[in-house]
Amino acid sequence: MSKKLNLAEFLNYYRKFISVPTWTKVKHDFHYKLMNYLHKVEHVTIDSNYNSKTVKVKRVNHFTIFKVADTQRGNMNPYRGKWVMMYCSGRNQYKRYLLVFPLNNDFDTNQSKTLLKEFKLSYDEIEPEVVNS
Repeated sequence: MSKKLNLAEFLNYYRKFISVPTWTKVKHDFHYKLMNYLHKVEHVTIDSNYNSKTVKVKRVNHFTIFKVADTQRGNMNPYRGKWVMMYCSGRNQYKRYLLVFPLNNDFDTNQSKTLLKEFKLSYDEIEPEVVNS
């Protein structure tokens, strides 16, 4: 079985990456390490239209965490009823390039509140009342 995403390890790489405000050599190095980690864990890749219901992340190098619907079809079908992280790795005018990772353990309310506050996640992203269900 493939290695699932460890949220704490991801956040360690991600915090270092976003801590550098401009695209300097240091930020490029952090980005390389982040993407290297992400490509080593189990994931599905989705190329989707920018306005598709599938797209829950609009900005590049941003992420969200959600529970996949039990009726999900397509690439995320194997993750029905599980917590996943969606990361936008790139975009162009009409497409979003998404990576979807199953989390290695369940997600809880405390993690949700912390991430909401730290990363200012918005509407289609983590919402505490959804976490409790």
